[in-house]
Amino acid sequence: MIKGIDHKIGWTSGEITIYYLTGESKHVVNIAKNQTLEFVEWFRNRIGLEAKRKIESRGEQYSQAPLVSVLKSPQSASIADELSKLVALRDSGALSEIEFSEAKKKLLQ
Repeated sequence: MIKGIDHKIGWTSGEITIYYLTGESKHVVNIAKNQTLEFVEWFRNRIGLEAKRKIESRGEQYSQAPLVSVLKSPQSASIADELSKLVALRDSGALSEIEFSEAKKKLLQ
């Protein structure tokens, strides 16, 4: 089972790392620069659709708030509130563990 995906884009090519629930990871290098982000976005959308199906199959409401809206909410909200939102997104399957960690890092900077 796949846990998440990460990527880097260099001057001429890209790299993708796929993380598995077992703790293993696979690193793919020398991917065409323009195809790296395209694949990662496709993959994340696919994971999001699977999370939606799982949540709805349990009879629960699925809502996917964009990560940007969580990070750019009004300044009056406390960091703890923002972190709670990120945890909820991660727990609902809308964010992978890697995306959650990245967002938390940005929030705490």
